Amino acid sequence: MYISGKISGCSRKDVEAKFKRAEFYLEGFGYKTVSPLKNGIPSGFPRIIHMICDIFMMFFCDSIYMLSDWQDSKGAKLENKIAYFLGKAVFFEETFVNI
Repeated sequence: MYISGKISGCSRKDVEAKFKRAEFYLEGFGYKTVSPLKNGIPSGFPRIIHMICDIFMMFFCDSIYMLSDWQDSKGAKLENKIAYFLGKAVFFEETFVNI
């Protein structure tokens, strides 16, 4: 499950904590998680390079988990649209219930 949420404009410490909490939570239900923070691209690289790698990683996931702040992020909104276009299961942090 790919995790999507706001990264740009937030402190690195807060972003890392937010994504780590989501990973821990989802893995507790048995999901394998994919985080854009682990795309292998150094943080100083241009945003477009990160987005290309992140979307590429998402292609190999069955589903996407939208963190509660996803609508405040252009990148997360794009990931959401692509996920729907590709027919992936889309889950939202606010309403997620493991089935």
